[in-house]
Amino acid sequence: MSKAGFISDPFDRCVFLQNLNIILTVKSNRNTPLSPKKPHFITATHYFGRCSMGNFWNTFECGRVPDDFKQIRADGFNAIILIVPWAHLQPHTQPIEYDQTILGRLSYLLAQARAVGLRIMLRLGYLWENAPADMTTYRRYQRLLTDPQLQLAWQDYLAKVESVVGEDAQDCNFFLSWEDAYWPVLRHPENLRPEARIKYAQDIGLTAYIKKRFAFKQLQALYDVTADSYDTLPAPTSREKLFAEFALFFDREYIEPWILASKNALVHDIWYEHRIDPDVFYGDGWQDSVEYGSYKTGSSCDVIYYHPKIGVSGAKPLSADEAAKHMQRVLNGFRPFNIHKKPVFLDQFNFKINNPKHPDFARLADEHVPRLLEQLVPLFKKNLIGYGVWGYRDWRDDKIFNGAFELGLAGWEGTQLIMEGDTVLLTAGSELKQANLPPMPFVYIECLPLPGETVLSISNGVCTEQQTVTADTCEIILTFAQNNTGKGPLHINCLQGTLSIRKVAYYSHIYSNGMRDINGAASPILNAIARFNHTLAPNLPTAAHKQAALPA
Repeated sequence: MSKAGFISDPFDRCVFLQNLNIILTVKSNRNTPLSPKKPHFITATHYFGRCSMGNFWNTFECGRVPDDFKQIRADGFNAIILIVPWAHLQPHTQPIEYDQTILGRLSYLLAQARAVGLRIMLRLGYLWENAPADMTTYRRYQRLLTDPQLQLAWQDYLAKVESVVGEDAQDCNFFLSWEDAYWPVLRHPENLRPEARIKYAQDIGLTAYIKKRFAFKQLQALYDVTADSYDTLPAPTSREKLFAEFALFFDREYIEPWILASKNALVHDIWYEHRIDPDVFYGDGWQDSVEYGSYKTGSSCDVIYYHPKIGVSGAKPLSADEAAKHMQRVLNGFRPFNIHKKPVFLDQFNFKINNPKHPDFARLADEHVPRLLEQLVPLFKKNLIGYGVWGYRDWRDDKIFNGAFELGLAGWEGTQLIMEGDTVLLTAGSELKQANLPPMPFVYIECLPLPGETVLSISNGVCTEQQTVTADTCEIILTFAQNNTGKGPLHINCLQGTLSIRKVAYYSHIYSNGMRDINGAASPILNAIARFNHTLAPNLPTAAHKQAALPA
């Protein structure tokens, strides 16, 4: 009963509660986030399977994962890093919907990693995917700052991933990367027409930000702005002096709020990979640069990356001594921005790079790797909680969706196609195709040997080649006569015979970070990596100890 708003009994005696303790169950522990226990030192590798980063979630082969993870563990790694695109897991944002198949594949990877004792590190919001969605991750990042529904969808995506991992899981870490927001937000205007850049500046809030900071005449004088009003001010490219203000807007108004909003969505702590090299931009007769700041987000650890190009010009190969000194300079350069003053996590230790898109990257010869790693042991122990390599196994720049057919024929079109488990059977007259792909110079087809002879016609929309397949053929690697631009479907037509296809890859080149080739064979430097891992994290299984004991 109640009396005048009080709790009372039938005799009108009121209850007075003194020192009432109320226990609330709160999902987001934003002030004291869960910081999972870490091993002595994290030795991690990104895991792409036999795919590229862009098609990993729809093309990795479940049957190969257990052996892959055992091999990773045996090579001295105690953690895997998975890149998790936003739009692939959450293809619809209004209303919010998830791809249950992809969530199931995430659960499978987590279970397999845990089965062999691998720690799990998730880079959330990875930019690139090749999956159908109402809006690409690229476009979502552009609208995230000003679209409340997308902000809700982003936080829901983070919470969904955490629920799959386990809110109380102690064997995982989450982090964001500057790069995933940088390209769609800050670098998007580079190839836009002026009128499109004007609208873009207004849409993302840049115009309003600049209007608050500068009188227009002051803006014109400081940055050589040629527009006649705020309303006609385009988002600057990196060839304009105003890019410095655009970079500050990105840093202050986008990145820090993005990190804080992400932390509020999770029970776990979330780390952030910082941009550590200055952003240099220039025009006729002038040059400027921007250094991106530190962020007071309360994260327990900062994340950085490394490649030999940081602060180095030209393609001159580095010696082991030069590379070790370069790493020391990179770590020293980040110290002013490390507001936590704690050891950091190096998520991309790219000591060796074979990237056709960046042929000017400084390189390290194989014979220098063992000495470099030996020199880095004390440096890493002092400055890092762990490191990760980007490409443990060589990978194709593959553009195919569902290339291993584990999602059935999703993403594919054709006629007279028969699914047999995770393989597709082609007979005379069958056509298998995937549309809206840029013409690539290489096609890889893994097939099951069948009796007789099969003749295929394979086209990239520009060139067509014929291929004869015999009963002992297990794979086809086809090079087209020329590489062209534009869009066109990949066509595989069966002109004669029967062929069972297990996998298709469509790519322009093969990347390498020098440890295992695309077939999994060990490179000469892998033994040095295994010894390096064992020295940094000696709590490895027996197989890794044996691997590490091999001569260089």
